[in-house]
Amino acid sequence: MNINGFRRWLKAQIVMFDDDTECAGDRADETVPTIREAEQIALKMGLPEIARHCATVTTTLLALPVAQEVLSECLAMLQSKTPYFDSTAAADYLGVTEKSLYGLVERKRLTPLRGPRRTYRFTREQLDHYLAENSKLHL
Repeated sequence: MNINGFRRWLKAQIVMFDDDTECAGDRADETVPTIREAEQIALKMGLPEIARHCATVTTTLLALPVAQEVLSECLAMLQSKTPYFDSTAAADYLGVTEKSLYGLVERKRLTPLRGPRRTYRFTREQLDHYLAENSKLHL
């Protein structure tokens, strides 16, 4: 599994633990195995700080909202480890669709780096700069 695969897996687990379902109490026993699985994946990928974060909370049954928060924190930690964002991750980071992201590139609001196989890559600094500039426009 690569970083993007791990990111997708974490997002899927967060959605799975949506606590507004009627069976939320019945599913609390699923939280610890999922957090442990996240820990193992992080260890295999060489992400010890994410693994340690997961290990600190896997002692007893976790309520679904707590499990969601832990996985969300892991996702945030993973984002900070990603040197480059692909188009999908960049769109998620900016809170736009990929189509909108490509529109920003076409209008030269964002200048991507060329990635492998003619794909776009963006640095965190590029995306943060765009967000800062964009927020000034809405003040």
